[in-house]
Amino acid sequence: MSNYLKKIMKDPNTPQKKAVRELIMSKLKHYEKLVGLPGPFAVNYTQWAIESSFKEVEFYEIDGEVLIHQVNQLNENKKLKEFVKLSFGNINKAPIEPKTLYDLDYCQGIKAMSDAVKKFKDNFIMTFSRRGAGNKTIDIFFTLRNEIVKMKEDFLGPIKHSIYTTMDGSKYIYCPYFDTSAMCCIAKIK
Repeated sequence: MSNYLKKIMKDPNTPQKKAVRELIMSKLKHYEKLVGLPGPFAVNYTQWAIESSFKEVEFYEIDGEVLIHQVNQLNENKKLKEFVKLSFGNINKAPIEPKTLYDLDYCQGIKAMSDAVKKFKDNFIMTFSRRGAGNKTIDIFFTLRNEIVKMKEDFLGPIKHSIYTTMDGSKYIYCPYFDTSAMCCIAKIK
């Protein structure tokens, strides 16, 4: 395994990320297809997609070395490999399709992903690093989308999260968490 892969590989058993994902998925309607960024953990991500009742999965990867790692992992399990379509390229260029959930786990700050925040209007979960923007990530998110928050509700359980309602009636869930670093997930739930 190269030094690059060793550097980006984090423990896939991050408990907070799993809890956040479960909470968000409980708030979303059912989608038939998942388009996502599994990173170096293609097998774990595919198993989660199957358990979540997705009928079709497409992974995007922009780094050739990580893509080869994903292919090698999936080649070890032919059942999982048949379930997944791998696309070499930038997920931000993925076509917007109906009945599709876009799981956009960027592992970057929100400012670096401003084009994606503007492109994906519905059917998404976005995960950002909070290192650069800190707690202002959600404010930057709404500024980039030209949306005005009408109401914010804070909840402590089952994990800390907030529900934001915008002036046009849209609703978003925001979940800050910490596993290996300060992260957050934002998803449009209505």
